[in-house]
Amino acid sequence: MNLFVISDTHGTIERALEMFRRVTDSGTRIDGVLHAGDLLRDADAFAKEVRLPLWNVPGNCDGCFERNYQILDLPSGRLLLTHGHMEQADLSHQNLYYLAEEQACSAVCFGHTHVAEIRNIGGID
Repeated sequence: MNLFVISDTHGTIERALEMFRRVTDSGTRIDGVLHAGDLLRDADAFAKEVRLPLWNVPGNCDGCFERNYQILDLPSGRLLLTHGHMEQADLSHQNLYYLAEEQACSAVCFGHTHVAEIRNIGGID
């Protein structure tokens, strides 16, 4: 299953649509879209434009100030989707790790930091 991940679009989806088209024009099939918050209306507009299933969570710019996340049961394992602001992802990834561990997830997808990264902490991607 191939998921297209975006976050923190903050009112503009044009760049995300451009990247999506680059990926799909290269022959990669995308099965769904993950949007990790900021802004939910962007997530809906993006999914409508590309006509794919959408999983999303609200971020701080959506007015969400309580812990909010989704657990996706994927063929590759359980994925935690959160914006990350309530877990203070901009300071440390430790709270994300603990939440993923509590929820028996093997991977976490988050936004908020405006930094793309892939890392493994304690076996959680």
